[in-house]
Amino acid sequence: MGRENEKRWWPWRLAMAACCSAVACSQHDEASPPPPPAPVTSAGSGGSEPGLELPTAGGTLNLGPPSATPDPLTLGADCDPSRHIEAVEPALLLRDPVVLNELSLEAVLQQIIRSSEATITPLELLQRLFDTENQASDGVFADVAHCEAVSAALGGSLACPRAEGRLARSEGLFVPGHADYFEPVAVTNRFDLLPNDASTCGEYRIVYAKHSGRTDPTNRLFISVEATLFNDQRTLAACRPVAELWAGLHARSAEEKRADIVKLFFQGVSGLPPVLTAEHLGGGAATCDYVGRCGQVRVAQGMQEPLAFRQFRLARRSAPETSTKIGFEVSATTRALKPGLFDLAAESTLALGFRSWLALSAQGLTEQELNRIDLRTRPNDEALESTVAGPSSPDYMARVIASTEAQQAQFLSSFSGTLSLANAACPPEDPITALHLMKRAAAIGCAGCHAPEPLLGDRELGCGAVWPQSLGVNHIDEEGRVSPALRDVFLPYRARVLETFLQACDSAAILANLHEAPSQLRAECFPAGTLVALKDGTSRGIERIQPGEWVLSFDERTKAVVSARVERVVVRLDADRFVRIDDDLVATDNHPFWQGGRWVRAVDLELGKPLLSLTAATVREVAVGKLALEEGPRVTYNLRVAEQHSYFAGGRLVHDRP
Repeated sequence: MGRENEKRWWPWRLAMAACCSAVACSQHDEASPPPPPAPVTSAGSGGSEPGLELPTAGGTLNLGPPSATPDPLTLGADCDPSRHIEAVEPALLLRDPVVLNELSLEAVLQQIIRSSEATITPLELLQRLFDTENQASDGVFADVAHCEAVSAALGGSLACPRAEGRLARSEGLFVPGHADYFEPVAVTNRFDLLPNDASTCGEYRIVYAKHSGRTDPTNRLFISVEATLFNDQRTLAACRPVAELWAGLHARSAEEKRADIVKLFFQGVSGLPPVLTAEHLGGGAATCDYVGRCGQVRVAQGMQEPLAFRQFRLARRSAPETSTKIGFEVSATTRALKPGLFDLAAESTLALGFRSWLALSAQGLTEQELNRIDLRTRPNDEALESTVAGPSSPDYMARVIASTEAQQAQFLSSFSGTLSLANAACPPEDPITALHLMKRAAAIGCAGCHAPEPLLGDRELGCGAVWPQSLGVNHIDEEGRVSPALRDVFLPYRARVLETFLQACDSAAILANLHEAPSQLRAECFPAGTLVALKDGTSRGIERIQPGEWVLSFDERTKAVVSARVERVVVRLDADRFVRIDDDLVATDNHPFWQGGRWVRAVDLELGKPLLSLTAATVREVAVGKLALEEGPRVTYNLRVAEQHSYFAGGRLVHDRP
């Protein structure tokens, strides 16, 4: 690195140490024996061809020992294929009254307040949340952002006021037997929400139901406290004690289960913080995502029509007497798109940008596994509430159909490439259509998931997929009953994810189960013009690579160059931090390169240490001679590659996951 860059590079690099980490492929300590065959296999297309081993410069490659930098994929356990989740309940769902009695909403809010050193009572904290449903003229607390102010400030449609606002005056929110009492009905384990930078150990939720809903279907309300468990150790191994705790509950007595859950939620286990802290519910977070370091409180509101879902996060603010208070503030509802963005006549910068982004990002909606259907929404595109009917209802296709035929044709044609690729694996008589894409986008939002019948109709999503049934408008009711969707689809999948993690035999399968960390989504990964090595020995700019083509990859086990099929091309519009390597390759700062025997982010590459390079059909180690930072924004591209999850970009071996 040039001396002129040193002052700028090193402080910034240190500051980035807490940001997103590179995710490696299957790696094992060289001092340990290789693992036995994995009983749980990763989903894939079998897209790797052996037999393309190329000569190496100087004979055998010496890829070096692993670096001392923590690897997020460090599992902290030996392979044990005998590990199984004996019962979905209680490993993924807890409804034991002995446990629930320790998780009253008052006790939970008191724990959150205590963690923030705030001066407020649990009752006032909850009353203030409901006061956001009132207009200022009928508000209880003068310093609360009431619904008309929230709508104006956040620029979204919000029913204002709502009947739930009257709870801001209720004294019975924590009084058992009172109509307004919120009683705990279930605890859910969302270990499956692990991000691939290991920055959290998943999310843990407590569901509360308003007592009146047991007898009055017009007076229902559910609160879901959804706390993200931060993992500052940034390795999957640090999350293992949490996984073990949940997996072992089936063999524990009711009293032992109570003690385990109390420890997890209120005290913390194995050096991790307790689940219940203000920070784990959004306190202090700048930006958030479905699997980010945020957490949230979601409220399903049924005290008036239409049923509406809103999302809240904790925020700190200064109170008049110089003490510090916290409060729940309305936030955009994650994964719920603003329906107006599908009005094709809209020509605003936001609407036009959204349609371009959606065409590039829709591949996640074509997944055949229902639990993997996803669309990584952008904050400006998210609605303030998700409703079963009305302006905030996710009736996306109805809005498309209301546009002119020419507008429809232009919009729907933008998905033709995505659909063509997805339908190659679908029955010819049941392809995924553009209509199915809109239904899938609706299904993963709050209203579509919890009330699929009124929004999705027949619930058919193409390619044999059918969205599962809820209990009408929820997945867990006031009595603790669970929906067919939760019982038959969601919980079994989460059990498989937890089981695969505990077995620690197939790191590729574990990697496939991880979610992309939010900070990584901003930066994938190489600008146009970056040459990618193809199977036939030629190279082509990454922006011209198509799914289904074959590129050169690298088998870490055999140290051979192989070919692998491109499964997906990812495009991002807003990458803004880059590293220039030896003047001839530019990559986003978090993209992983093979250096020193492991995957290392571009921002952590070391001068003088070699990268594995492919030059003129020869694999060699070439030392890094120069590093420099650059700033964007730029459009960037990345490839998702079958089997080996790697390819050669600009002649260097890179991983396919940032």
